Amino acid sequence: MTSTIDIIPFGEISLDSASIKWPDKEAKEMSVIGCEECFQDSESVRIQSNPPLDIKIASTRGLILMKLISWKDGFPSRSRDALDILYIIKNYIEAGNMDRLQSEHSDLVDDQFDFELTGAILLGRDFANLANHSTLETLKIILIEEIKSGKNSKLISDMMIGMSFLSKSDDLKNHLLKLLINLFVGFKK
Repeated sequence: MTSTIDIIPFGEISLDSASIKWPDKEAKEMSVIGCEECFQDSESVRIQSNPPLDIKIASTRGLILMKLISWKDGFPSRSRDALDILYIIKNYIEAGNMDRLQSEHSDLVDDQFDFELTGAILLGRDFANLANHSTLETLKIILIEEIKSGKNSKLISDMMIGMSFLSKSDDLKNHLLKLLINLFVGFKK
């Protein structure tokens, strides 16, 4: 079994601290906004014992931060990012955040509790704590544009790729829009 690892140069090597240009024929420019925060929030994982080899792996919130920016940066060819974003938002509480929800964010647990919608708010709060001002503003711009588009959001359309025709109802689009709204709401706390 083979795996692919994305290695993205950022920091001093970037053009303007916001992008890099790949040295290929196309000289494609890529945003590195959020990479520094993601690196600072990463977790070390030992992948080899003898000799010891540790690598840094993006945290769940860091991964989604980069996927949102990557999706926007590469639209329409990055629809896979939208599917990953949806999957993680829908499962964010169950991805090791249940204890944090109850101990640090108990204000989110009420009679209207919904795992997915509450997870989106929690993720938004985590973004607000993780991202620097510039990165957070970039995320806000992305979400505001998608929220203003309503059910015609490009991100919502990409999230629905692969779903059966029957599941592409207005109810589903409304739910996905609520997820995006809740993610944005989380930025404010």
